[in-house]
Amino acid sequence: MSNIILLTHGDFSKGIAQSCRFILGEAANLIPLSITMETGIEEALGMLRDAVAKFDEKEPVIILTDIPGGSTTQAAVRVLGDRDNLYLVSGMNLGLLIELAVTEFDEDRAGNEELIREAVEQAKSNLMLISAAADGDVLEDDDEL
Repeated sequence: MSNIILLTHGDFSKGIAQSCRFILGEAANLIPLSITMETGIEEALGMLRDAVAKFDEKEPVIILTDIPGGSTTQAAVRVLGDRDNLYLVSGMNLGLLIELAVTEFDEDRAGNEELIREAVEQAKSNLMLISAAADGDVLEDDDEL
């Protein structure tokens, strides 16, 4: 079972965790954390460190944040040095969360990083523009007119 901490602006983390559980059941140990406009960086760091401490030190933990470069990611970067088996992925979506939730991680850092990279690439490849053509047919981004 994957250990995943979700750190987002507002209640996004709670909603995406609920959606993941709706689809997969309890396939992962998810801890949703939310920051607000009033949350300072030290408070966010404290929340993250408390969440990380809930997992066994030997087990890998993935921190997912919502916006690369955002305050959630900036806080998470500062926690990465706390343990050897912490991983940070930013720019979360439900497809990525599901992929990571069903992936089995172990103590092999290089292997875990490769699995995470594959999950990120899979999530990226599932992003597409779908629009309606003038005749009402639905076109995907790689369809020709």
